Amino acid sequence: MCHTCWQTDTPPLRLDGLTEKDFVVSISDNRVSPWTVVLPTGRAADATSGHLALVSDALHVAEVVLAFDQISRSAGLYGAKVRTVFDIDYADALFRSRAQASLPDSDDAHELLNSNLLIMATADLNIITKLLLHETNSIDIYGVGFRKPYEDCIIVGAAGHTYAVMSYPNSGVLALYRQPWAEGKRVAVFCGGVLATGTLAATKVLMGYLTGMYHGNNSKNPNVPVRIVSSSMRDYHYVSLWPTARCTPQHELRNITDEILIHE
Repeated sequence: MCHTCWQTDTPPLRLDGLTEKDFVVSISDNRVSPWTVVLPTGRAADATSGHLALVSDALHVAEVVLAFDQISRSAGLYGAKVRTVFDIDYADALFRSRAQASLPDSDDAHELLNSNLLIMATADLNIITKLLLHETNSIDIYGVGFRKPYEDCIIVGAAGHTYAVMSYPNSGVLALYRQPWAEGKRVAVFCGGVLATGTLAATKVLMGYLTGMYHGNNSKNPNVPVRIVSSSMRDYHYVSLWPTARCTPQHELRNITDEILIHE
């Protein structure tokens, strides 16, 4: 981890920076913007969820990646170089780099660890989410987002308001962090929800930032690049769905509507 790379950046991170030329260039190398998408599996030994990851966690990843590439080209770069891995693959590379004094140049851990990250889903499913929130001291530094223990998937707002599954089942978090494992300037974008619908809502808001629809950091604490959002599940009128009770394990997998509510 490079502790000095960000020392000269006294201003806090800004979600708007993801589309601004100078910032985009600063998190790139050799005129290429490197990104790794980290998808959840629920397979790591630390996973606490009662079900495996859902396909909905990756629903909008293609659009996000395309937007990253277009933004990179608009900033004068050649574009974005993108890889997609499972959380257990990234964790294996991270732990391998820590266990060995040096890695051969051919080891793909170098590329993975020195990339910008798009991390999908919460700490109960994605071990990299758990490691990111711990190693960035997320809730201690920002005061907004998922509270400890991160696997409980309870969101806390800037004024202390709690967003939990019983009252806000469709809520989610979009957050921007300094990537803690890179040797240079890199960022980690996190999209995760109390339930799958919250992850979708966070990803849609990320797309809104990348396309200029949304601006600013947290509305109650402008120094914190964390948005708490929610949506509602889409109703289907022309296709029949299996009842949730007949799904094994039981879960609610539906798309969300286009109506996004930004709580803060």
